[in-house]
Amino acid sequence: MNAGSRLEIDVSGLEYIDASAMGYLYALRFRRHLAEFGISCHSPRARRLFRWHRAGCLLGAAAG
Repeated sequence: MNAGSRLEIDVSGLEYIDASAMGYLYALRFRRHLAEFGISCHSPRARRLFRWHRAGCLLGAAAG
């Protein structure tokens, strides 16, 4: 699988996670944060928040 390839995965409602291990780790971290605040990861709002959170993490990793 190429580094840029995408894999459709459903991890408790979080869809279209990158097939890389980093994408999976971001998803796990985000789910933990949602659970701390009692937010369901199945809602469209949580999916939108996940995309923004992941984009911010990737930008931070690229800049740092």
